[in-house]
Amino acid sequence: MGAGGVIFGIGDGGFGVGGEVFYGQNSFSDFDGAKTTPYGIMAIADCAFGSEGKLRPYVFGGAGLMVHRFSFEEFSESNSAFGYQVGAGLSFPIGLFVEGRYMGSSSTGEGEDSGSTTFFAAMAGWAFSL
Repeated sequence: MGAGGVIFGIGDGGFGVGGEVFYGQNSFSDFDGAKTTPYGIMAIADCAFGSEGKLRPYVFGGAGLMVHRFSFEEFSESNSAFGYQVGAGLSFPIGLFVEGRYMGSSSTGEGEDSGSTTFFAAMAGWAFSL
């Protein structure tokens, strides 16, 4: 899974709002060639604790559009729905971060096709100020 976004700080309290795009892909071990691909765009809000320039824990949440595509051989189906995420992480003074996020989407169909998408993603990356 990969994500990119922008956060705008609000005041001096460690709060921020912004947006991000994300894309992920996972293969199924039971079906050779089958894969699921969630992607989308979300508005996010976060809150960091502690002083800048030090190890800082943070929490965040977001809401927006999640598309979930499933493909296997010649079959491919996509569903779009309201998506959400919550997570927490640690940012390091040199700009690196590690975080975990729980993501999901609302019901995406009717009858046998109804259901929701939920997953946990562990991510690491680099953040910088402009």
